[in-house]
Amino acid sequence: MKKKIIAMILSGVIAVTSLAGCSLGKRNEMSGPINQKTEKDEPEPAPAPTESLPELPVQLPDQEPDTENEPDTENEPLPEPEVSDERYLLYDGSGNAPYYIVDENGTKTAEITKEEIVRSLGIEGEENLYLSEVGMLDGIFYVTVNGNDSYRVAAYDPERHEGKFIWDSKGLYLCTVDLYNDHIYVVTDKYDSSYDNVRFYETELTRKGDSLDYEEADSPSAGIISKVSDYNIQLPFLYRSSYSNQKCITRIFDEGWFVLATKDNEIYMIQSDGEINKLKFPIDGGFVTINAYDANYAYFSRYDEEAGEYVVYCYDLSADRYEEIGAVESLICSGGYLYYCDDESDTYGIIDNHIYAYDPDGGRRIEQYEYVSTPGAREYRGTNGFTIINGQIYIVGVEKRESMWLRVNYDESGASYTDIYCPVRKIGVFDYGTIDYSSGIVKCPECDKPIYKFYFETFSVDPGICLGYKKINETLSKNTLDTVLVKKEHYEDPEYRTDCEEHEYEQYCETEDITIDGVNVLNGKYLTVDTYYYWYAGGAHGMPGIDQYVFDMDTGDQVYAADMFAGTEEDFKIMVANAVVEDYNNNPDRYYIEENEVFDTAYEYAGFNSTTIKLMEDGVHVYFAPYSLGPYAMGFIDVVLSYKDFLGRDQL
Repeated sequence: MKKKIIAMILSGVIAVTSLAGCSLGKRNEMSGPINQKTEKDEPEPAPAPTESLPELPVQLPDQEPDTENEPDTENEPLPEPEVSDERYLLYDGSGNAPYYIVDENGTKTAEITKEEIVRSLGIEGEENLYLSEVGMLDGIFYVTVNGNDSYRVAAYDPERHEGKFIWDSKGLYLCTVDLYNDHIYVVTDKYDSSYDNVRFYETELTRKGDSLDYEEADSPSAGIISKVSDYNIQLPFLYRSSYSNQKCITRIFDEGWFVLATKDNEIYMIQSDGEINKLKFPIDGGFVTINAYDANYAYFSRYDEEAGEYVVYCYDLSADRYEEIGAVESLICSGGYLYYCDDESDTYGIIDNHIYAYDPDGGRRIEQYEYVSTPGAREYRGTNGFTIINGQIYIVGVEKRESMWLRVNYDESGASYTDIYCPVRKIGVFDYGTIDYSSGIVKCPECDKPIYKFYFETFSVDPGICLGYKKINETLSKNTLDTVLVKKEHYEDPEYRTDCEEHEYEQYCETEDITIDGVNVLNGKYLTVDTYYYWYAGGAHGMPGIDQYVFDMDTGDQVYAADMFAGTEEDFKIMVANAVVEDYNNNPDRYYIEENEVFDTAYEYAGFNSTTIKLMEDGVHVYFAPYSLGPYAMGFIDVVLSYKDFLGRDQL
């Protein structure tokens, strides 16, 4: 019994489709130098797919960039800042990646893991906890521990491997923690019952000698903060774009700045003496957020309802005037510049981010570097962990088949990347082969608007991995081709044509992505290829899907979990339903069904084709899609069956 390819039947008529393929060998490293540009270059043609796809009418998206009203792009390095003796934190926020402490040159001075912090705090068994990084001060590393309706600050001594909680929110919401002037400043807020009014607080913690004990007091800014309790204060980032790396209010006032705040959808400037002035930035009924600011300029995003996107503006605080930058992604304000990225890709599913520094004095942008995403590791966009230390940009990128911290070097000749020997994680899929992709944009034949976009990745196992590599690759390639053919047949059917008025809105353009989520070898006999699927057709969110292909490594034959099960499908449904009942008793918060409905609901949804079955090291995982047993936010709910129960033997 073969498992069906994940595919969604969508509405529309094929007008044009662009298909692009790429081998990882051409994409898995950031090739340099990447030239800084005074004008946007024409993109290079996409390489041909490694497999022949059906002959469809092909038309690439418009390749002539629209440069009208764009700020001038200059080609020059930014000024050199002064050298600092401080220590800085590098962390990209992904999973169990290590915390790296570096000096002003980006040289690693310490490496700390979440596991050692958790052990030192004695919270190994606690669930629903999230550690958020803060940084290191005088040899002590600080983190926040959030979860279970509380926010706590912890101190960790890496030399003595000792940790201790030093502050508890006591019902307040934690905004940020700032290590400043030999103190730890904790900024919190609390809304009233109507969520219309908010009050901010700032606490100063001072370490007692060499111990992990701290004295707690109101900060020097507490008096001013108490007078502006109705204003929602926005704090600027320090040296990296993370809410755990914002400046405290005391630091801001000490530097001669002010804080910006919102109230009733207006923006205000609050001075250190308590003076409050409303800015003249026009709201025009759109929702406005404060992205970043320094002593002279602020950067706001205003939602453009007609375009359906946020547009970033630069506001001159002294002259009360503003300039539009564009629909870009703000990163951080540093050294008088706003760093932002703009995806200029013409290929759906492949990110081509150009990172710029916006010079507000000249109204120009200075290109820093370009980063093209890697198939198989699309989560790395060239902005992961974006950090600026002593004027140098640091990011997490993909090189040598793993993700690592890189220093971005840029000058008049272009950009290059330096490994600073701070690895993040190995991308295991590349140990077994390469990843190609197919990408397309389908347009309505009547209005020429995009109505469907797709991006499908295809894994190819290396010949040295197993004897059956040819047959495995043929099967995986055919699955991709068959999926494209299904789309072609569907969109050629006039019955599925949609109203062109809907095509004017981008949210009506359906998108479909199938990516490689992991490749593993089990028991030296089976090769597993995991895929992740995401389909979007408007609304608050799309729908995800997961699947797994299993192959005999010697013969290359595809193996199906249904054929491996030591029993009937009825036996399988009962076994899974009982496992769900046991999981419900241990983790009821994962579910939104009543206790007396658990078995029947799980039994109804369980099946060889209605649930995803994955073979893994610890057993057979059975996954239920969102909304089957729990809310969408809970994601996939899985239960684990032992190999003894599933196969009738202890291992594969």
